[in-house]
Amino acid sequence: MHNEGELADGNGKLACFDPSVCEEGPSCLLVRKDLLLKYLDDNNLRMFWLLEGEKRILSNDNSGDVQNPRTTHQIEGFYCIENGELKGDFDNYVDYY
Repeated sequence: MHNEGELADGNGKLACFDPSVCEEGPSCLLVRKDLLLKYLDDNNLRMFWLLEGEKRILSNDNSGDVQNPRTTHQIEGFYCIENGELKGDFDNYVDYY
C-alpha cells in the first residue's frame, strides 16, 4: 500500500511521488530514473527541456535615461537526456534599453 501522492510500478515498488503531499515545500514530481529511462528507451522517445525566462528591472522613475536605465535579464537554454545522462547548456545576458 502506498501513500497519497505516490505511484507504484507493476511490482509494487515506488515509481514516483510528490513530496509536498506529506511535507512543506513546492509541489513537484520525483520519478525513479531507471524507470523513466527504460520507458523512454522502450518507446523510442526522448525527453528535453527548453529554458526561457526574463526579468525586467525598472528604474525608480521608469524613464529609461542614462541614470535610470531599464534593464532585462534573460536566460535561455536547452537540456536533454542523452545516453542516460542530462546534457545541455544555458546562456544568460543583460540588456539595457
